[in-house]
This record gives sequence, structure tokens and C-alpha cells, in this order.
Amino acid sequence: MMYGLFGTELYYNDREQYYKYATWVEEYVKCKAGQAAKAGAVVICENGFWPRSERDELRQYYSDMGVVCELHYMDTPREQRLINIKKRNEAILRKECNETFMQEKDIHHHFDVPSDDEIYLRVKFN
Repeated sequence: MMYGLFGTELYYNDREQYYKYATWVEEYVKCKAGQAAKAGAVVICENGFWPRSERDELRQYYSDMGVVCELHYMDTPREQRLINIKKRNEAILRKECNETFMQEKDIHHHFDVPSDDEIYLRVKFN
């Protein structure tokens, strides 16, 4: 949504403003997702939810709205993640997408692997 609204210029040229707007957009989407779920729709939120604290806050937010929240975790081996990163970066170079370059270290520096007590469904890739 951020790239659709602002393109990549904001991300590259004014990171502080980008993160400020990203926070607003995330809050808006979270609210709309909760409203849709409360109305009976099945809603899938995919924002990474890297730290456990963020996942706990999200579950509490939706619980307070009376919405059931399930965590589905895609457990992908390191080798496959590296392949995915390489493909993403190559697509960026070919101008097929407007994402930002990523390195493996970008994934792990603040990701808390979900524990079994958090997960409703674990999809394990081999």
C-alpha cells in the first residue's frame, strides 16, 4: 500500500517520513481488517509480525474487538529463504517490482520465531 501511495521515492529519500506514514497506514489497515472480520469476513493480515510482542498486541487488539485471531506460521528453511531473497532482488533489478533490496541479515535481526503456544497452524516447507 505504501508503494502504491508514495512510490519508492519516499522510502529512499526520507526514511523518517516513510516510517511515520507506514505507521499510520498499518493502523488504518488493522482497524479496517478488524471491522471486516467483526462483520463476518475472513481476513488475512500479512505484515511480518516479527517480534512476539507485536503478535501479542495484535491478538489482544482483535480479542478486545471480539474477533478471533489465528497465527499461521510458514516455517521456511534458511536455504529457501536465501533463494527467495535472491529472486526478489533479481526482480527488483529487472524493474518487475518496487520492493527494496533485502539481505538475509535483514530477516533475522529482530524476528522472534513463534512458539507452539502462539501458533494455530504451522506450515513447514522442506
